Amino acid sequence: MLRPYSLPLVASLTLVVLLLVSCSDTADDSADTTLARTTTTTAAPPTTTTQPVLDAEAVARAATEGIEVTFTEEECSHSGPSVLPEGEYEIIFRGVDGRSPADFYVQSIDDGKTYQDIVELQGGVPGKYYGMPAFITYATTVGSDFDISTGDRRTTYAFEVGEYYVDAFKGSGAWLCGAFAVVAE
Repeated sequence: MLRPYSLPLVASLTLVVLLLVSCSDTADDSADTTLARTTTTTAAPPTTTTQPVLDAEAVARAATEGIEVTFTEEECSHSGPSVLPEGEYEIIFRGVDGRSPADFYVQSIDDGKTYQDIVELQGGVPGKYYGMPAFITYATTVGSDFDISTGDRRTTYAFEVGEYYVDAFKGSGAWLCGAFAVVAE
């Protein structure tokens, strides 16, 4: 999977190589032809895409204890790792009680888009509603349970490779809770 910065980097390097090749071919052909003409082309350095690094301890904790998402009506955050291997994980939504329910959603972001695109839709204003963009898909829910004693909702999702984010909606407001990447095992 290409990172968002990979395509512009490859395009820029290709443009530089083409510029160097075209400049070296425009030498003055009327010069003395008894000298050998040498054309040097410069190849672009190989591009590498860095695979997100898994924090084994954080992944183990997420697999056994779940990933917490907390909503306080002023902000929303998640306490899980930023990179997970594909598989099933439980997300515990805190701040969901009978007095101030919030709707939480976990969505995947289509290739070519990033979490930053979602942030820009909201304009950096927590609580500002933004319409559902066409480039997101709801994550696959495996099961869900509501713990009335704590007010927490526990939902298990099956995550495939991709970028995901969590948001909370209450009334006419929306809060971004954070993003994470899911990589192949």
